[in-house]
Amino acid sequence: MKKKIGTIVICVGLTGMVFMMGGCSADQNRVKEEAYQETQMTQATAEIGMPEITEFYEKKMAKEILEMRDDSSLICYAYSKSDMTGKYVYLGKCMGFGLPYSTQYTNPEQKVDMVELTLPQADPNGLYSPDGVSATWLMMIDETTGERSISYNENDVIVQQTKIPARLVESFSLTADY
Repeated sequence: MKKKIGTIVICVGLTGMVFMMGGCSADQNRVKEEAYQETQMTQATAEIGMPEITEFYEKKMAKEILEMRDDSSLICYAYSKSDMTGKYVYLGKCMGFGLPYSTQYTNPEQKVDMVELTLPQADPNGLYSPDGVSATWLMMIDETTGERSISYNENDVIVQQTKIPARLVESFSLTADY
């Protein structure tokens, strides 16, 4: 019995060493690949140069979009897409563009002493936006009473400032005054 246990321990130990050695080899390969890519990027930049961005239009556009989203009177229209027909389903009138469900109000990570970390930074609106989005909160507006209500949507949601033409929208979802 002791001999069997000893054999098992030796086999497990050897297997662990093989995996560890394989891990070291993988780490070495990763380091070599990173060094090669760094060399290639340095050479490409030296030969081609960097783009000469002078108008910074995309940054201006991002700023304008953030500022427009910050308008509490911004009215939009929300839709999802029918899997059956490909037409849009009108969800209704809403305030703003919605809020991804995974958006954080506070920083979801904490700095730990003695450890160098790259911590997330809040967007200019003070929220921590997610990397991926799978659901959206909408502040819906009842089109007859004007009352607000919250809507949670796991479907892909399209929100825009103008209504999609009625011919592209499922007729069952349209309101009388669409």
